[in-house]
Amino acid sequence: MNQKTRAFRIVTLILWVLAFVSSFVPRHEVFYHAFAALTAFSASMLIYSSRDTQGHYRNIAQAYMTGSAVWGLEELLRTLDMLTGGNELLITIADNISYIPLLFFSGGLLLMAQSEYNKLHFERVALHTFAISFFSFMIVQKLVLFHYGGIRVSGISMLGYMIYFFVAVFTITLIIALYVQTNFRGHTFGTNCSGIMLTLYCLLELDRLYRTMSNGTPRWLFFEPVGLLGLVVYSRAQSDPALKDRQIEPDELKPDEQLKSLYIWGNAAGFLLLGLLLYALHFFDTRDLYLLIIAVLSYSMLFKSLQARVYNELRIEQQKKENLRLEEMVEEKTRELRKAYKELQMISSTDALTGLYNRRYGKELIHRLADEKKTFAFMLMDLDHFKQVNDTYGHDIGDQVLIEVGRRLNSLEPGSVTAVRIGGDEFVLIFEAQERTDIRAAAGRIAEELCVLMNEPVKTDEADIVPTACTGIGIWPDDAEDIDSLYQITDEAMYGIKHNSKTSSYSFINESRPGQP
Repeated sequence: MNQKTRAFRIVTLILWVLAFVSSFVPRHEVFYHAFAALTAFSASMLIYSSRDTQGHYRNIAQAYMTGSAVWGLEELLRTLDMLTGGNELLITIADNISYIPLLFFSGGLLLMAQSEYNKLHFERVALHTFAISFFSFMIVQKLVLFHYGGIRVSGISMLGYMIYFFVAVFTITLIIALYVQTNFRGHTFGTNCSGIMLTLYCLLELDRLYRTMSNGTPRWLFFEPVGLLGLVVYSRAQSDPALKDRQIEPDELKPDEQLKSLYIWGNAAGFLLLGLLLYALHFFDTRDLYLLIIAVLSYSMLFKSLQARVYNELRIEQQKKENLRLEEMVEEKTRELRKAYKELQMISSTDALTGLYNRRYGKELIHRLADEKKTFAFMLMDLDHFKQVNDTYGHDIGDQVLIEVGRRLNSLEPGSVTAVRIGGDEFVLIFEAQERTDIRAAAGRIAEELCVLMNEPVKTDEADIVPTACTGIGIWPDDAEDIDSLYQITDEAMYGIKHNSKTSSYSFINESRPGQP
């Protein structure tokens, strides 16, 4: 809590105490109205100064802040009226705006209810509250205003008073509904107290309205600070820093609770039967009975419309969940198909024994590079005396040698050299040239590294076998006009050096260069 908020808290409380004390000073109401104006303005500033810590309650607090400022303006006008010895214009304006604060307080209360409930539940609570308030309004206004008081106003003024009367009753009913459903839990102590004080303020407004309409005796000034106290309590509650961290999750009604309809007709029937009873007892006249019937029918129709919306939204929600489930199933099947496709691609393009690419993949790669006008080295390699290895040690040992040869070929400049087994003990290395690369020199360097690798013994279960190899090298498109010709002349270069050396060797087309032992 910042220093400004603390200062406004203290000042607001001191001003209210001064207003309360001054209400006991006879024939000096000007002091009360002056301190009441200052208290209302200070409460408004207190709410404004703590706006950064109001969090979830910020919009609600703005409604109360505006209501407080209007309240302060009313009291200021009354103060000026008394100081000037009586000004008809000032008192008329003050009387008219005195009904505005409750409208803002009720608006803030509706915002609070809207935040506590999801949209449909809020509409449900508001509709119930409206129905109960309307019936209570009819009874109270007949009981208090017509049976026990002589009304001195009519026409537009009467309509305005009745609307304000209903707003006060609706506010009290909504407060009761909110706190009964939440059982005073989930709120701060200050907000609970402010709800109670707002109820007292509405009761005082009803009393003031009755006295105004009946030109009755003004109430004792002592009661005025009671309503003002509610404003002080609420402004202090809204300056509580704990509000910022309070996270509100709108309630979620179960589908069966949202779709209940039996009690709707029970409420409607109860209102109607009670109205008929009051009509039979001559408490309600014919106009009141007709008005009640219209209200009950409107309540029932609106609630059924609300239920239809609930049902539609539930169906939409269920459809969304079903669609989501189907989408997840489709995604899962798609992943499985992609995985199966990759496995099939791997199987169709990979040699099962060595893990190198197979003949089909190598052929496709070569033709693709040729179609793309790429320059590449085509290196055809054959193992020396491999038939003797199979005849001497068996095919299992021969497979071990091939597997190790495949591992060594895969280690040659990964990403630049593609190793392919085209069958038996024959392999192809495809080296794609990069920009500004002397491909012939690079191919020679790779071939020399290959000779070194092939001259190293392979440790098998039977013996250490040296898988020497001969390699023919051709450059596309420098050495041939088509792929078949490239393969043929490279094969001739390879067989031209086969068995001519006891170590691995390589040869470019028309050039022989044994590798280093």
